[in-house]
Amino acid sequence: MNDGEWTIETPQTIDIDGVLELGAECTAGRLDVLVHEEEFTRIEVSEVSGSPIRIELVDGRLALKHRTTARGFIERLLDSGNFSWSKVKDRCVVTIMVPASVKTSASNVVGDCLVAGIHADVHAGTVAGSLLVDGTTGALDIETVSGEAIVRNHTGTLSSGSVSGDVTASGALREVTASTVTGELALDLLVDPGTVRVDTVSGGIRVRLPHAVGVDLEAQTVTGSIHLNEQSFQGLAKKVHISDGPSTPRASVRTEGVSGRVAVFNAPPTSPTQVAPEEATR
Repeated sequence: MNDGEWTIETPQTIDIDGVLELGAECTAGRLDVLVHEEEFTRIEVSEVSGSPIRIELVDGRLALKHRTTARGFIERLLDSGNFSWSKVKDRCVVTIMVPASVKTSASNVVGDCLVAGIHADVHAGTVAGSLLVDGTTGALDIETVSGEAIVRNHTGTLSSGSVSGDVTASGALREVTASTVTGELALDLLVDPGTVRVDTVSGGIRVRLPHAVGVDLEAQTVTGSIHLNEQSFQGLAKKVHISDGPSTPRASVRTEGVSGRVAVFNAPPTSPTQVAPEEATR
């Protein structure tokens, strides 16, 4: 395994051997992390403007950075309402092809970010861009400030944090932890998730469980509402514990909120054209 450094100022393609872990950070434009069957990692730079892209390989960890514009500076511009693309000089379009086993961290501050096919731990984030994670397996951690985040066909654990961005996640999700301030959160769980912890301030939360999975719900809200299938509660001063459905399998759902609406419900019975929950992980 040979360490190395690269500086990219023009569109080009680089193949790098010995990558075990990837960390990619961009400011604007597009960042795609995809899987291929080769053992090497391929970096395809289609566009680059502003500062050069810096790439470094050290002890199997590949770092790609195009973020000289500080994240805090961009967040302040967004908060002030004075954000414009002209104030973000660093923009790139990059596709990174890796083996499926490469542990991945990818973020794009105000651009688009896609991570697909990774069968290892994944961290993905954005401030005000868009985030899509598709077909991954393992421990998944996503974060967004105001950008939209979508998770599709994930198998494994999920941790999610949002301020005002909407988060939608589906798949064979287990041991889910998610929080939002004002953003909407929707979870479509295809298998018994074990434990689900979801918290909100004023954002709405929807959790859909498989039809045959029971639920133990522990909930508390100040002025918001809690719904478990046909049961509804409004403005709970103290925690309540309610249950519904079969005793096994049974999911444990914990939620706290201020004024947001939380709905936990079971999917309708599986039709012949749908995939049964127990088949989702096969």
